[in-house]
Amino acid sequence: MKRKVFQAVLYRALNIMHQIANGTLVGVLFTLGYVTFIQRRSSRHLMINTYPDLLKFKAVKDCLQQLEVQKNPEPQLEPLVQLACLLEATAFKPGNVHPAAYFHDCCYDEFVTSASLIAPVLSEANKNGVGQTILNAVQLTHHKVQKNTNLGIIMLMAPICAVPENKTLSEGVPEILNDLTVDDSRLLYEAIQITNAGGLGKVTEQDIQQKPDRPLPEIMKLAADHDRIASEYSTGYKIILNRGIEILKQSVQLYEDWHEVILNLHLTLMSEFPDTLISRKCGDSVAKQSGILAREVLEARWPETDSGKLKLTRLDHWLRADGHRRNPGTTADFVAAILLAGFRDKLIPVPKRTSI
Repeated sequence: MKRKVFQAVLYRALNIMHQIANGTLVGVLFTLGYVTFIQRRSSRHLMINTYPDLLKFKAVKDCLQQLEVQKNPEPQLEPLVQLACLLEATAFKPGNVHPAAYFHDCCYDEFVTSASLIAPVLSEANKNGVGQTILNAVQLTHHKVQKNTNLGIIMLMAPICAVPENKTLSEGVPEILNDLTVDDSRLLYEAIQITNAGGLGKVTEQDIQQKPDRPLPEIMKLAADHDRIASEYSTGYKIILNRGIEILKQSVQLYEDWHEVILNLHLTLMSEFPDTLISRKCGDSVAKQSGILAREVLEARWPETDSGKLKLTRLDHWLRADGHRRNPGTTADFVAAILLAGFRDKLIPVPKRTSI
């Protein structure tokens, strides 16, 4: 146990030093030393498997236990929502908050709390409707956590949760989206204003500070060229229900470790669909560069090769530079929504506690 604590403290210290060194020659040298430490001290999973209790994987295991003990053979939606959120937050994804990396205004514990808060709310989406569900979940998160930890996740999961149990998502999601109204638009605008979400900018038509007067699908089409979530609303979840599920199923076949499954999903999404949160904050060229760097990690045959591990570390280093403005937050939202879609329609198995 002492060794585990020592490694955890040392890794956290390395993480802080890593952020301080960003953008400098010292940072490059540090990255090389950091990877050497990781390789010599442990297996390729040191950050994940060496001290799981200290890194608070208990929340994930508790959620899995809840699913395992359910008397109903059909998993209920609420724990599936919570599980998808927890798995996304717990995986050591480059550039994002996770158990060993935090932002100056946000930490892993807040994502764990947010997951438990929104799961029961989202599970009632079929009864309460998409717009009201989004607003309810955002209000609860804002009241308890007092910051925006999950607006994108809530927006992507609400239509999924609104689909009737007797329909697949491919059948139900387009129907749900086509039936959204002006009231849904107003409720969503209120939710976004509560979160004070960053990087939205100003538009001449249906701006977030105005009162919307069009059904939500029409408004989403106006934003589809610069916001990936809006694009999903306007295309019937084309990425999530098609390419996203395809990547997830391939990842489950490739890797036994669920952390690697999620990282592969995250990296592949980044490489194919440049993150629009990065694009809005830093410009399209920076978002495209993030996709190129993610592709290089995969082409270097991460996680099997040392060069792949090094490129992943460099990508993480680069994304965390510039005050975390390059945080691939939209990609993380998609990861959570794709996991939920896969679990909900039984396209992938729910992991066992022993696999986490």
